[in-house]
Order: sequence, then C-alpha cells, then structure tokens
Amino acid sequence: MADADAMVEAVERNGAILNLGTNRRYDTKYDRMKEIIDSGELGDLQHIIIYNVGTLFNTGSHFLDLVLRLNDDAPAEWVQGHLPEGDSLFDGDILTEDPQGEGTIQFANGVKAHVLLTARSSETEAICSEGTITSLGDGSAWQVRKAAPVGLRGRNELQIAEAPQTPPTSSTLRAVQDLVHALDTG
Repeated sequence: MADADAMVEAVERNGAILNLGTNRRYDTKYDRMKEIIDSGELGDLQHIIIYNVGTLFNTGSHFLDLVLRLNDDAPAEWVQGHLPEGDSLFDGDILTEDPQGEGTIQFANGVKAHVLLTARSSETEAICSEGTITSLGDGSAWQVRKAAPVGLRGRNELQIAEAPQTPPTSSTLRAVQDLVHALDTG
C-alpha cells in the first residue's frame, strides 16, 4: 500500500489527473446496465455478482471497478478475499505472478458484491429486489428477468423480459475523452 499511497500523494502534489484505464466504466453497454439499475424498474439493488476466470490485476481490476460504478461508488464496509493458490505465488513479500482470486464486498449502502471464479467467464449480474439484469460475454448479450405473478396462487417468479440493446463503441476512446474533459474543466 505504500506504493499506492505514494502515487496518490504525487498526483495530489502535482495537481495531476490519474486514469487507471478501467475500461468497463466507459463502456456504453454498461451505461445501459447502470441506467436500468438506477431506474428502479427492477427494484432496489441488492447484490452484484462477477463471474470471472481472469487474474486480479489484469481483468479483476476492470470488473471490481465495474462493481463500484454499478453501485454508485459506495464505500466498502468490509472485504473478504481468497486466493486459490494461497501463499505459493509469494517469494517473501514479493508476489511473483498475477493471482486469481474471489471474494465478497459489503458496501455501506447495504449492497453486497461477490466475485466468483467459475466457468461463467466475463459475466456480470445485478440482483435487485424485483428482478435481475445479466451481462453475458462481457456485454455481447443481455438477459433481464422481472418478477411477475405466475400460477394459480399468483406467486412472483422471475420471467424473461426485454433486454437492452446498445451499439458497440470504443471504451478506450471514451476513457480518453473523459480524461481530456477532466483536463479541460479541471
């Protein structure tokens, strides 16, 4: 953490702007997912689940930033993590490889996020009180399910609903545009 603290201090001391390049924050597909969550049409956000097979520093950082974005950048109250390889990737205090990891984050607003290592690679699911929205294949397809009464008793069950369609755009270009905007506006 000392290295991270030194980076933050250098940015603040020099009045610089730092962009980590976490592209999903700038991806229009996830703009639409956030709009649906924020609209309330699926109820209150309760859980975000990231299904991933990548490593923490390479792909994990992108998905963890997406969790923050979808949850309004709410602060975490606690985090529990697990590295399947355990201590085998450490040489003393040095991490020798980019590890895989999974865990749970409890946010101050009551939302809980889960990062799971599963065969469901690059999928993100937002579970709300009245439905779910799931990004399949990193946003190449979508599934929305809404609570609706079914059967003789009219018990609510999740039913497939219309999913969002968004034209593909370059998240890298949008990240650069955001950086230029920050430089122009301070």
